[in-house]
Amino acid sequence: MVSEILGEIVHEASAEPVRLIAEVVQFVVLLAIVYIGAIGVGRRKGIVVNMLAERDARIRSRLVEASGAEQALADAHHEASTLVRDARREAREILAEAHARAKAIEATGTAEGDAAYAEALARAEETIARETLEMHMEIRDTLVETVAGATRGILNERLTVSEQRRSIQDAVSAALPEQTAARPS
Repeated sequence: MVSEILGEIVHEASAEPVRLIAEVVQFVVLLAIVYIGAIGVGRRKGIVVNMLAERDARIRSRLVEASGAEQALADAHHEASTLVRDARREAREILAEAHARAKAIEATGTAEGDAAYAEALARAEETIARETLEMHMEIRDTLVETVAGATRGILNERLTVSEQRRSIQDAVSAALPEQTAARPS
């Protein structure tokens, strides 16, 4: 089969050599035009090279945004741990103060002292629970916003913002079930 094709080419070339040379020159010129347009020559870049360069720049910028989002997430985690530590310290101080006041009142042996102790303790526990819940909600919202921003940049808007937020809230809710269950609607 290949020998038949080669034989046909040799026959055509020997019959009309000028036509064969013209067709080869036309093919080379067409190939050069396509190469120059697509790839480019020297400093002039072609369409394909420009598209690849633009795509590379977009990918690099998204990677930079993602690394910025990762840093923001790490900062949020650090801030969250600081808030938790401060809230626990404050809770211990409130409880210690409530216990001290209650002991002082209890020492007087009055029924009024028992009521004041119970009230102070209840207020302290309520304050601790409210502050803890608010802190967890604030941490979760910060994390959701950070992750949603990073996801939006990386996925190039393939999900809507509400879909991204819902997905991330579900993940955070799974990680913090007792806080999200206690969250008021």
